[in-house]
Amino acid sequence: MAINYSPPIRTIFTDISGPFMVQQHFGRCAFFEMRFMECLEAYGADQAMQKCLAQRADFNECIAQRNQQRRVAAMREERERQRKEKGLGRKDPRAYAEPPPRDSYTFMDQN
Repeated sequence: MAINYSPPIRTIFTDISGPFMVQQHFGRCAFFEMRFMECLEAYGADQAMQKCLAQRADFNECIAQRNQQRRVAAMREERERQRKEKGLGRKDPRAYAEPPPRDSYTFMDQN
């Protein structure tokens, strides 16, 4: 079964809103989207669903960040396990490690 990516009814509103659905504006996933779109263009919409699985998976992971969310959840569960193992309450200041110095990490994007 072929997958059609064009809207069922084409109006001026679908033409105007089309660019809002791409990731090229947001630097983080632009590369992965472009790789997937190039593969999609090379094989066509029908064959691309089998031949472009890796590019599609990379692009979806970049957008959804499921692996990163799983890692954060695993770290949170491990901290909770260690806290319970030590017998410390949630409000106990000894339950968590000391934070790093304030100037040890910058949040600005270095691109």
